[in-house]
Amino acid sequence: MTHRKSICSLFAALTATLFVGCAENVEQLAKPYLDRAEHSFALEQYSLAKLQLDSIKELYPTAFEARAKAQTMLLHIDLTESQRAQHYLDSLYTLSHDMAQPLIPQFYLDKDPQYQEIGHYYDSRYRTERNVGRTYLRPQTDEKGAFVLVVFYRGKDLQAHTLRFTAPDGTYTEVTAPHSHTWSDASGRAERLDFAPDAESSVASFVEMHADKTIKVELIGDKGKAAISFAKADKQSLAAVANLAMHLRNITDLEGKLQDTQRRIDFVQSRLQADSIKRSASAVQ
Repeated sequence: MTHRKSICSLFAALTATLFVGCAENVEQLAKPYLDRAEHSFALEQYSLAKLQLDSIKELYPTAFEARAKAQTMLLHIDLTESQRAQHYLDSLYTLSHDMAQPLIPQFYLDKDPQYQEIGHYYDSRYRTERNVGRTYLRPQTDEKGAFVLVVFYRGKDLQAHTLRFTAPDGTYTEVTAPHSHTWSDASGRAERLDFAPDAESSVASFVEMHADKTIKVELIGDKGKAAISFAKADKQSLAAVANLAMHLRNITDLEGKLQDTQRRIDFVQSRLQADSIKRSASAVQ
């Protein structure tokens, strides 16, 4: 029995020695990949560095020390790439903001701070108090860049749903509204339709294409149609508002991307901090 125990103990010792030797071996095999990744990282070749680090996980799954170092390096790469993306997005944001700011004073901002979080920009010629009792088209954009063609219609019930722009050669573009708002006042029956969200891309480009021609604008419904005045000044206003909407939308989009990037940076930095604390604790033990 004693002899058997001695043999078992010897076998266990040999197994442990073999395991340690194998562990040390895979760590050594993984080391060149770490070295190449560090070199690529120093040269700002981040994609190549990530390929080297991913190879460690695939080829040496039991090289735990090398994999831990690889994970830390991946976090550093992630942080560096996110910070560079943040710098790039911030440059684009500044450019878009600088391009939009000179345009804004050209428009009237319709906003009641007490009730509205987001106001609307449009040509002051289309202010409601200046257009009582008439049918007209008002291009507008909100402060986030959402472009809308608003039609205020006065007349008989059309059950309107479509706004059509027709060029002299018969080509046309049209947009539809999901619903309308109707009411009656001292001037008679009134109706409002908001045409969005593709109004900018389809209508603005069509109007620009026929800038030197007369464009007929019609409000079409199940019970008929009505003409809407669309003079040269109306064309210019639509183009100007569409341009402002594009810049404001770019700013809104970039703001969202900057926020997402900052959240990513905060997350990676917290992971790196936790990783550093863990390594310090291991070193003390």
